Amino acid sequence: MRFFVEVYVLINIENLRGRLQSELRSTHAGLDRVVSQFNLSSRAGIVGFLRMQEAALGQIPLGACNSATRRVVEDLATRARRDLDTLNIPTLILEKNFEGKPDRHALDYVIGGSRLGSQVLKRRWKSAAVSLGGVGTSYMTAPSHLGIWRDFCELASDFPSNTEHADTIVRDASVVFALFRHAADLAYEDIHNYA
Repeated sequence: MRFFVEVYVLINIENLRGRLQSELRSTHAGLDRVVSQFNLSSRAGIVGFLRMQEAALGQIPLGACNSATRRVVEDLATRARRDLDTLNIPTLILEKNFEGKPDRHALDYVIGGSRLGSQVLKRRWKSAAVSLGGVGTSYMTAPSHLGIWRDFCELASDFPSNTEHADTIVRDASVVFALFRHAADLAYEDIHNYA
């Protein structure tokens, strides 16, 4: 008989960073579960992942981003399209367009945080034979862009969590996560077409 023990880490929810971690934990985990289904050691897996990234990044309203995040979104979307063009893979069309203009701090949180996860994905991809064949090279060799995450963490650690602005950031970050989740679900549904 096995016993499982859940350990909860106490998070300081008096600042924005802690509130985002606390309130969006399950949303973030759900997206991570879907993205982890893309086997980055296979052509189909990397193609599905790139289609998800291109579709979601293409929906981010660039006018809502600060200049650093805008450059990262544009760079990553261009790299994903370059890799997909090399393989003659069509763009994933999302059934609904992103509506509204999310708070720039919400975009910093999601895009900046995604660059942390990308470092793990990059190592998985690099250790697989598919990387030697050049599949996904442009996207997977993108700079880390971790400065956005560091800047966000510095700001969010001193940002009070109980303001209307914080409410907006949390809500908008959830919407951006949902955009990426929607793109991931659609990309995974037809992944068999790219094996």
